[in-house]
Amino acid sequence: MVIGLVATQFRLAELLAEAGLSQRELAARADVSPTTVNRMAANLTTRVDLATLDGLSAALTAAIGRPVQP
Repeated sequence: MVIGLVATQFRLAELLAEAGLSQRELAARADVSPTTVNRMAANLTTRVDLATLDGLSAALTAAIGRPVQP
C-alpha cells in the first residue's frame, strides 16, 4: 500500500526575520539543533517531530509577541 505524502513548506525564514532572531538563537530558545532549524528554514526537511514544532512555535511566539500561524 502506498500512502500519499503531503509536501510541506515552512515559513521559518520569514518568521525568523519578523522575530529578529538568528537561526542559532531560535535553536537555543527552542532546544533543538541548529542544523534542524537551518534545514527547516531552507525547506530541506522531509520530517519533523511534533515536539520540535512545539518548541519552535513557543520560541517564535515569545519573540514575536503573538501566536504563530501556519
